[in-house]
Amino acid sequence: MFRFALKNLRANATRLVATATAVVIGIAFLAAGLMLTDAMQHALAGNVDQQYRGVDLVIRPGASVGEFGNSVPVDRLAAIRGPPGVAAAAGEITAPASVLGRDGRALSSRSQGRIWITDRQLNPLSLTAGRAPKGDDEVVVDRGSAEDAALRVGDRAQVTTPSGRITATVVGISEFGDQPATDDGGTISFDQAAAVRLLNSGVPAFDDVLVRTDRGASTSEVQARLRAALPSSVDVITGARFRTDQQAQNAGLVDLLRPALQAFAYLALFVAGFVIFNTFSVVVTQRSRELALIRAVGGTPGQVRRSLLVEGLGIGVVASVIGIVAGALLALGLQSALGWFGVSLPGSGVSLSIWTVVLCLAMGTFVTLVSVFVPAFRAGRTRPVEAMRDSAIDRSGTSKVRAVIG
Repeated sequence: MFRFALKNLRANATRLVATATAVVIGIAFLAAGLMLTDAMQHALAGNVDQQYRGVDLVIRPGASVGEFGNSVPVDRLAAIRGPPGVAAAAGEITAPASVLGRDGRALSSRSQGRIWITDRQLNPLSLTAGRAPKGDDEVVVDRGSAEDAALRVGDRAQVTTPSGRITATVVGISEFGDQPATDDGGTISFDQAAAVRLLNSGVPAFDDVLVRTDRGASTSEVQARLRAALPSSVDVITGARFRTDQQAQNAGLVDLLRPALQAFAYLALFVAGFVIFNTFSVVVTQRSRELALIRAVGGTPGQVRRSLLVEGLGIGVVASVIGIVAGALLALGLQSALGWFGVSLPGSGVSLSIWTVVLCLAMGTFVTLVSVFVPAFRAGRTRPVEAMRDSAIDRSGTSKVRAVIG
């Protein structure tokens, strides 16, 4: 009966393709969603590690509200740099900022303005041209924004900030490792005074302060000294914990996006189940005489059912494998399509994990077997006498009109 099922699959290639297509589409959506979100999650986690790899300690707002709310006052920077073992400390301020193109529109709505950190080990950015900014009318622009706006060192650029639009001189071009910028839409860097005035509306406070310890110094001892020197309104945490918290925060975006993408996949698989059920129901009706002949030569109801289940299993496994490949192509196509509209997702390419392969194979096979079960059960109830009935032979023809409507 196993060989009989395999021969039926080969003999009915058209039906096989039609049935498998439904599974391929559903699994392709599922695989594409998983691959895209996995690639995004790995990219975001890698960016955090790269951005803060030189950070040993971080001073950030604590549970109690300080003078400037949920922030670290600028005047605490001297106290942070004072204890033995602190090699360097730099504050961070992040706020929306964007370079305007020649048409007066922002190049990206997702670009960010940041303080240019003078310590090279704490600064994730590196200069490819020019120098660091000094004063309110100087900025460093990331490589991607500079290319999009055709800016070079020495050019004047229009920049939007939370405090309004300014005209600044581009004194440097920066990049983030092998990427154009730290932030998805671009990174515009200001010196500390300009960042406080333009990005923080003049409030002298940092989002947090990054600390690098001396080589050989005990991080825990420096952490204890900083806790003793600073008020209870701020908290001193390790760089490892800070990176973990940042990765968890970034993963929230992926956690929101993953169910939305998977919803399309599960809907497609739900529809695929109906397609397979209907297809095999028709197949059982069309093959009633053939199945009756199997019964007449000694085939048991269980063997007939198993033959159809084997057909469903073969379709499910093969279609799931094809669906995984199609999902990878779909994910790459989606990334390219978004690129045409100037939208980029974190990460590039696809991330194929063992879990993705196992889940896609299991879902495709399960949906197919469940959909085939009822028609297979009905097929097992076919009586041998049906083989002698001429009405069991399918004499229906094809209809172009029905095909077009379908």
